[in-house]
Amino acid sequence: MESRFQKICRDGLLYSQCSRHVNFHTHGQCFATADKKYQFVKIPKNHSTWTKTFFHRHLSWHEDNFEQIKTATTLVCLRDPVIRWISGLVEYVYDTRPHFDFNKSDISLLDWILDGMVFDPCTVPQTVFLDGLVSENVVWFWADANYEENFVSYLSSRQLLPQEFVTTDQEVYQYKNDHRDNSYKVRNYDFLENLCRNDDAVRSRIMEFYRFDYELIQSVDFYNSKNHVKRPQ
Repeated sequence: MESRFQKICRDGLLYSQCSRHVNFHTHGQCFATADKKYQFVKIPKNHSTWTKTFFHRHLSWHEDNFEQIKTATTLVCLRDPVIRWISGLVEYVYDTRPHFDFNKSDISLLDWILDGMVFDPCTVPQTVFLDGLVSENVVWFWADANYEENFVSYLSSRQLLPQEFVTTDQEVYQYKNDHRDNSYKVRNYDFLENLCRNDDAVRSRIMEFYRFDYELIQSVDFYNSKNHVKRPQ
């Protein structure tokens, strides 16, 4: 029987009209333990750089596909859709036009962007990446400043970390992708963030497009190392 989160993800796929097979991302990508009892689903722009680096440096989880794994405990990180869209769009613009500055652009360009909404895997709705996931036990993580700590805490509680791993080693929490490493990214991020904060019409258009991401977020509880579950603010 289809679970609630599975229905939300299927509805999100149909509503967005996005393909499950987006460029540079194979649907169902995940990291899994050797016994395939645990898997982490990769969703672009959801702390994926940090998590991938963590797996490569500290764990022996291998790359797999959740369409081939039906009984694993599944770990998923979700992110606020507007913030994720801003971050994804900034990266896309930088990769295609490194010196582009939204502050100097024509308003018609923003209308064109909002009409398209999706430009690469980083702006595809999160529910699209989860469509087809079959798992009776999903552990949800919220993409905020405490994500890394919560993720490591969960793995430690399930004895999934190597014995020599030190959870207080601050280096573990530092390797991540940061838009603040480039002045053009900073200006564009700040411009889009201010636009979404101050323009109700723009924010509403984005939230409407990612409505099923928000529905999924509101339907689940998120793991927290302090009290095990929390709601995003």
